[in-house]
Amino acid sequence: MSTPQAKAGRPRNPALDEAILSAAAHQLGELGYARMSLEAVAATAGTTVPSLRRRYRNKAELVAAVIGSL
Repeated sequence: MSTPQAKAGRPRNPALDEAILSAAAHQLGELGYARMSLEAVAATAGTTVPSLRRRYRNKAELVAAVIGSL
């Protein structure tokens, strides 16, 4: 039997995932899709844009995750 290999790197923080979705939902509601930015979402969530992009490839994917979480 083979054992499953663990993913490299640190495990993702579920609290950060929630913070990102919450920040994105707030910006989406306040500013709309066109004015929402990944930079502002990351700053509000207390993370960086590269960390956000490891979870979501682009703004459309992030907004789809927000909608899916509702």
